[in-house]
Amino acid sequence: MSHSIIASSNPIKVSKHNLCPICGKHDWCFSSVSSYSFSEGPNEDFVFVCCRRVIESQIQGEDGGFYIYDRTSSKGVHIYEDVMQRAHRYERMGIDDKVKSPTDYKVKVPKKKTILCENNVKEVDLIDKVYRALFDALVLEDYHKDYLRSEKWDEQLIEASMFRSLPPSGYDVYKIIQKKKSGTTLSDFEEMSLSLKNRSRKQIAQELFLKFGDLEGIPGFYLNHSNFNNSNYWDFSGKQGILMPMFNVEGKIFGLRIKLDDGGTYKWISSYYEKPIKESETEIVYDNPMKKGSKTSASVSYRFTDYQSPFLFVTEGEKKQNVVLIKKGIPCANVPGVESFRTMLSDLDALKERGIRYIIIGYDADKSSNTLVLRAELNLIQALLEGGFEIFIAEWSEVYGKGVDDVLLSGNDITYESLEQYLDKFDC
Repeated sequence: MSHSIIASSNPIKVSKHNLCPICGKHDWCFSSVSSYSFSEGPNEDFVFVCCRRVIESQIQGEDGGFYIYDRTSSKGVHIYEDVMQRAHRYERMGIDDKVKSPTDYKVKVPKKKTILCENNVKEVDLIDKVYRALFDALVLEDYHKDYLRSEKWDEQLIEASMFRSLPPSGYDVYKIIQKKKSGTTLSDFEEMSLSLKNRSRKQIAQELFLKFGDLEGIPGFYLNHSNFNNSNYWDFSGKQGILMPMFNVEGKIFGLRIKLDDGGTYKWISSYYEKPIKESETEIVYDNPMKKGSKTSASVSYRFTDYQSPFLFVTEGEKKQNVVLIKKGIPCANVPGVESFRTMLSDLDALKERGIRYIIIGYDADKSSNTLVLRAELNLIQALLEGGFEIFIAEWSEVYGKGVDDVLLSGNDITYESLEQYLDKFDC
């Protein structure tokens, strides 16, 4: 039976309320719907699950369903479909397959997603000014300095990083105070949180509002509401932790990352999320409960030296970026997630204008066993070669540490291999 794909939907991104069926995560993955036309019978829509984390020929997904691998896209996305859908689709296409679908099988088409809110991000010039004023208003608390020192950071590195401490939210402080009033013993961390040097987020946000006016469109800021006097006030989102600036290729702060005290994970600062407020059989309606909030698009961050250098080191992680910059004196790009290097491709001309000719890739040493990291590295190499750069690979023994920062801060060093030397290690 002849057939053709007549249309494909825009990607339907996963979220906290719509997890990836394969890996069960709420970010990075998506699904899409392709409409097929057949020479016999009606047209039909088929759902394809696009997971960036898992690659298996067949798998029981985190949602309990069974999925079969279809292909991997040129962007490294692994595409699956429900086993019964595959059987049904093949039957309609006239392809003989061992698995047969029930005669009453119906493809599960995702519900239509309606977004009532917009992510109205301001121009980067204003974002940079507000964020720099925010960093001027904050200090790095002693307990965060102690943590960095335990990671073998010296005072020069701490100062150059521009890292600051994000104080607890007003609500978190209120909960601790209420707990103390009730006579409950506070943890050491809670006691410390009541005696920090930084002013409250509300105070700092009000100061920035007076300086810059409406903070709508500056990721992290949003209008909060006080039930005490029934009024709105500017506030800043996110849990307590180490706040880290992310710089674009022009040296402007375009976004913020945070290393959370609670769990130590790294996240983008955002005051935007899509909360489902209404659902029917065919549609889910979302809105952002953080009034006038917005989010930053994940992108590569750059730190450059004061002098022009023809080299750019590429690694994954804010801490590693600063260690390479300060300890090696090499400009460094931070890829916040190995696959997000693709945002770097639009910066290649600007990097050349800065005099960058050679790129050193220094992904973690576990790439030898982590196929996701290795695949991302090879994709990055291909893209940079096409962009006209000469590539070197930073190498070190995993005995010295997983990341380049572990190696350099332990007093050891890295070696550099040409791309030809590096690729000779692969059987290809």
